[in-house]
Amino acid sequence: MASLLSQLSIRTLCKDAGFSLVGCLPIKPISSYDHYRSWISNQYHGSMTYLADHRADKRVSIQTLFPLAETLLVVAWPYRPPSPNQAIAAYAHTTPDYHKVIPNKLSQVLEELKVHHPDLQGWPFADIFPVLERGYAAESGMGWVGKNTCVIDRKQGSYFTLGGMALSIPMDHYTDTQSKNYCGSCSACISACPTQAFVSPYVLDARKCISYLTIEYRGIIEKSFFPALKGHFFGCDICQQVCPWNKKHVSNEPESFDAKQWLTLTRREFNEAVKDTALNRLRYNMMQRNALIQLVHSIGLSESIKWLESEKPLTDLAQAQLQELLK
Repeated sequence: MASLLSQLSIRTLCKDAGFSLVGCLPIKPISSYDHYRSWISNQYHGSMTYLADHRADKRVSIQTLFPLAETLLVVAWPYRPPSPNQAIAAYAHTTPDYHKVIPNKLSQVLEELKVHHPDLQGWPFADIFPVLERGYAAESGMGWVGKNTCVIDRKQGSYFTLGGMALSIPMDHYTDTQSKNYCGSCSACISACPTQAFVSPYVLDARKCISYLTIEYRGIIEKSFFPALKGHFFGCDICQQVCPWNKKHVSNEPESFDAKQWLTLTRREFNEAVKDTALNRLRYNMMQRNALIQLVHSIGLSESIKWLESEKPLTDLAQAQLQELLK
């Protein structure tokens, strides 16, 4: 029988790899699954059909994806806090893209573990498998899921992305103690949301969320959302910025955003510019749609139309978005 994995060794390896928080769990069904199913049944996922299709039931346990797994490792990868009036969500400024960095770092941890456990198998992930990472993070004691639906740690706030790795050998002991919730009576995140996307504490209607509208939604954004989208080209950090647990984590690095610069990019230039960042989630036509909205906010609708007349034609989506703004 293979010797047990050492939690201390794993935590040390993960910290050395740059992860700011580490949680360790035995494989078991996740307690937040019913909450997730209720969220889906209320259609709060909007057009993100991949959250509700045949993969939805796999989220009940990590073992549905990795049958040989005995241990689940959950990690947090920190990113720079947002600057005031930042048009691109803070997490997307991390280069390379965290979807690549986290699995690569965890693969390095796995190779180190194999030195003493040659039969060990591991499966790293970061937003690529149907896994309820936030629920596992909370169950591991890494933090609690706040009213803004982000995982929060009392010392580090919530400016980090999550990932994990399933491992085929049990650990000598685990950190599977549910974190205490320290939100208390605070509702700053709910009150600050410009689109009132929170149905209730801990429940987000993605269809109203600026991050969903600018990153996931591939259609025409309703004109009613136009005022709230000012200054939000890709994502939104408002519900994190107003959180008291993030008040110590601020950045004053200036950021400029030029909508015209984005709108003049060719498809090839755009793909090259975003290939190593989380911005590659955007399709070219979505980028133009978002940049157009920011242009109108910047110089007005009539001046935007004049400027666009001298540029190359917009994609069909961006053109349709312009017509929506003209209503």
